[in-house]
Amino acid sequence: MSDPELATPMRQLIHTVFDTSSFMPHGHCYLWLKRLLLLHIISDSLIALSYFLMATALIYLARKKREIPYPWMFLMFGAFFVACGSTHLMEVVTIYIPIYWVSGAIKAITAALSVAAAVAFIPVIPKALLLQGPGELEEMNRRLQKEETKFRGLLEAAPDAMIIVNAEGKIVLLNAQAEKLFGYTREELLGNRIDILVPDSVRAHHPGLRNDYVKDPHTRPMGAGLDLNARRKDGTEFPVEISLSPMESEDGRLVTAAIRDVTERKRHAEELEKLREEAEEANRLKSEFLANMSHELRTPLNSVIGFSEIIHDSKAGPVTADQKEYLGDILGSANHLLRLINDILDLAKIEAGKIQFHPERVMLEELTQEVCSSLRTAADDKKIVMSVDIDPTLGALQSDPGRLKQVLYNYLSNALKFTPDGGKVQVRGRPEGKDYFHVSVEDTGLGILPTDLRRLFVAFQQLDASSSKKFQGTGLGLALTKKIIEAQGGHVGVDSTPGKGTIFYAVLPRKPL
Repeated sequence: MSDPELATPMRQLIHTVFDTSSFMPHGHCYLWLKRLLLLHIISDSLIALSYFLMATALIYLARKKREIPYPWMFLMFGAFFVACGSTHLMEVVTIYIPIYWVSGAIKAITAALSVAAAVAFIPVIPKALLLQGPGELEEMNRRLQKEETKFRGLLEAAPDAMIIVNAEGKIVLLNAQAEKLFGYTREELLGNRIDILVPDSVRAHHPGLRNDYVKDPHTRPMGAGLDLNARRKDGTEFPVEISLSPMESEDGRLVTAAIRDVTERKRHAEELEKLREEAEEANRLKSEFLANMSHELRTPLNSVIGFSEIIHDSKAGPVTADQKEYLGDILGSANHLLRLINDILDLAKIEAGKIQFHPERVMLEELTQEVCSSLRTAADDKKIVMSVDIDPTLGALQSDPGRLKQVLYNYLSNALKFTPDGGKVQVRGRPEGKDYFHVSVEDTGLGILPTDLRRLFVAFQQLDASSSKKFQGTGLGLALTKKIIEAQGGHVGVDSTPGKGTIFYAVLPRKPL
């Protein structure tokens, strides 16, 4: 078909669409009343202008705010508003020019866009309902600010110098202790490389060691087994202990370094070594214990636990499953160490007569179940069956719940330790006369020889004190239990048959004496 032949139908289509001879202008319907015409013209013009302005605003917003959710929806509604505006604009045109085919085509386009927008919008509604509103975002920002304030507060409260560096080795955060320890101001250190705090003799090797740690990050002491030194602003060097902990943040991987000046501790360690060699044999166990768990450990221990909990709970950034497992091990060990230190302090308070009790209403059944729950994992690991049998006639007691838990915890953990796999441990409670109650823990463990019974409740005494002993411990638990019970006007005891098991018990007043 030639071009002229194609042009003829096209001319006919254009002529039909824009034909005005076959129709009357819409103004005839309004009887060409001037006021009525103005009413429709102004109304439709304003509506068309509003639609065009809204379309322009939506399209501009979608193009400028790339991260806005569902940008295609804004563009689609923008096109829909353009079509709606064009429909009203044609209402004005057809008052004077009867191009109704053009008007109808625009209405058809508007109809298609409206149907498409409605169909596309319906599936978005459930997703849009999940989007957080301004109030929720404000609350989230408030929580994040609170967590950041808490994190910075913990950082500043740490007794050690705390420095956080990025993967490039640049310092991004530090506390006041770091300023005091190294003699630099915060402004001098922020953004600077950590190498500035490294002695000149090892500074050339430090970047390589730092890169190796970034490739395989895990919580550990730096330079284990080595004597580490740091460099102050004035150039002096001093011995330090450094613990490294990785953490993830929005800006990438960070490394937290806890730095402690051990100058005094090294000097004290030398003095303690000389004193230990001269000490009497009667104080040997206690001296070893206090040397290994010095009072200096408790101060940084709370910081270790606090920072480990923040990182473990992903409050300082996401952590991997392996990192979470390692942090769990750190927390478990730190809390165990804290319990040992608290036991020592409790023992000292009791001996000094300064321990205080806070009695309140206690249901022995509930309290016992709570203690058993805390030790359920240890029991399950050894497939030991724990059971509780509390006489219902015992009723409510007036006792210090914290100290009673401590007694039951010591008895139960001791029973679980010495009971072989597949054994049984049972807690019993019953009235003891009118004014007392009796609580006991019975196990199916190894039992105790009669000659060893007298050593059970003595501080720092263990039945197996050899270096290769099978069951670890400090010898504090039972001694502390005895003193706690006696300080409340009660007494403890033990019944044991070697090879069959042991019953540890305590008798306490039902209410304070």
